[in-house]
Amino acid sequence: HKLSTIFEYSWQLLSPHQQRILARLSLFRGGFDRVAAAAVAESALSDLSTLISYSLLQRVDAGRYDLHPLIREFAAQKLAVDPDASLNAKYSRHYLTALVAMEREARAPRHLIDFENICSAWQRAVADGDAALIEQAATSFGGCVAQFGLMADGNKLFEDAVARFGATPEHQAICAQLLDRQSYFVQALHGLKAASVLHLRVLALTDNRTLLVRTHIKLANYYAEFGAWEQSDFH
Repeated sequence: HKLSTIFEYSWQLLSPHQQRILARLSLFRGGFDRVAAAAVAESALSDLSTLISYSLLQRVDAGRYDLHPLIREFAAQKLAVDPDASLNAKYSRHYLTALVAMEREARAPRHLIDFENICSAWQRAVADGDAALIEQAATSFGGCVAQFGLMADGNKLFEDAVARFGATPEHQAICAQLLDRQSYFVQALHGLKAASVLHLRVLALTDNRTLLVRTHIKLANYYAEFGAWEQSDFH
């Protein structure tokens, strides 16, 4: 209670513009840099400096910032009172489009720094039903998660995305793409047989030639491994 009173006092010292910025910064997970703050919270460097001067924001590294968990909770409550409908989209697009644009060699260091934000951006885009962004980012995001060996997390993240988009016929193509990516994690966790179930679902959903060829090859290899030659030849 005492801390919330202190936070509220500091909040009242801010201008309405700075209050909006602090509330928006509560979206970030694991810190953020100036570019992300500008893109998502529409903040200038001077705004961040003001928040630091009021002990509402921490500079954790050169050009990188974070909110104390209690301040983040306080700011998130303020955001909930005055929500910004476009904020999730700004956040998701910032991290996922940057992920897609990044060269593979450069991804690992950046992934490590912003992995929490990247995962949160994916989950928010899924929850918002942003099919275009999910389709654009699926391959890069799957590679990002796999890069750290987080197979169970990857499986759950893609399983949730399939559940979100799988119920609508107009999203069959993206659902097939998501199942294809999920199959990588399922195979790592449960083996080829479990992955083959997803491969068969892909075939039922897509008419993308590249995806069809890749899936047929995977199924042919699976059946061949178990000596089911007739089924292997079919694929």
